[in-house]
Amino acid sequence: PIPILTEALWKAMHFTAEQMADANLSGPLADPDYDGYTNLLEYTLGGNPLTFDAQLGLVVTQDQEEIPPQVLDLVLIRNPRRLVAVKIQLSTDLVIWHDASGSGVEQLEDSLEREHVRLPWDDRERQFIRVVAETNGG
Repeated sequence: PIPILTEALWKAMHFTAEQMADANLSGPLADPDYDGYTNLLEYTLGGNPLTFDAQLGLVVTQDQEEIPPQVLDLVLIRNPRRLVAVKIQLSTDLVIWHDASGSGVEQLEDSLEREHVRLPWDDRERQFIRVVAETNGG
């Protein structure tokens, strides 16, 4: 089995000892590469905190040929070697959330995986999407 990559080990792989001592650079809410993803999100989704990641996490697209669009395509890129489980959830009222089931998981290079979810989309009804990260244990 592939070993779990703890947040502490991930930090040690990306930051020098001097950088790790500076919470403004290596803290969980810091964003040293200014890509909009905090270090905690970079760890969770398999990013590099010192490299700008434009497409990290969730990518949402619609078929521009359909007017109005009937389907929303969601692609979630994540790293399964983290102590955090990442999933897509849907709601129509922001109170009750349901897990979105994908069409399967594809293994990518660098231990990443991609889940593709296709959702029927009705622009007359309010629909909300969120990405949830939950502790996997340990």
